[in-house]
Amino acid sequence: MDDAADFQRLEAARADVCIVPERQAALFSLLSGVLWLGNVTVDAAHGNDDSSSIRRDAALVAASTLLGLEEDALTTALTHKELRTRDELIVRPLNKLEARDARDALAKAVYEGIFAWLVAAINAKLDTGKRSSGQYIAILDIYGFEQFQTNRWVLQLAPNVIVIENAVFITVLHADG
Repeated sequence: MDDAADFQRLEAARADVCIVPERQAALFSLLSGVLWLGNVTVDAAHGNDDSSSIRRDAALVAASTLLGLEEDALTTALTHKELRTRDELIVRPLNKLEARDARDALAKAVYEGIFAWLVAAINAKLDTGKRSSGQYIAILDIYGFEQFQTNRWVLQLAPNVIVIENAVFITVLHADG
């Protein structure tokens, strides 16, 4: 396996679908932020089972920086739930398990948004190219990871992009659970 050669092919594919380097840098930053978010540690707040806290460490700093968020805003978003009624805003703390779920849900949502944007960008470019060159994109969604006894959301973060002749195939390991 030659990572440098693989990265060069990724760069060529990026150029082929007109994703400008600045946009790719933003994509890499967001993807890195999602990976760092998985390392953010959630603790029970001061031994209280009804609320949680986020450990202020390198993972929090990296995740918030790469996602373009203030550390305090990310911490609050992961440890509190806002309920809006007609007349007021109710903010309640999340317990440790709820905060972990919030962290994982945020990672999934950011990744899903990145993936949807990337597929749309590729399809927009290939729609024009398909008419003239016959290139196309096929997406294979592998079912089954939902059935594992232990299923981590990180399974969804394992896309493999393979360029074969005139077709681009993206395989996605999809985890719903």
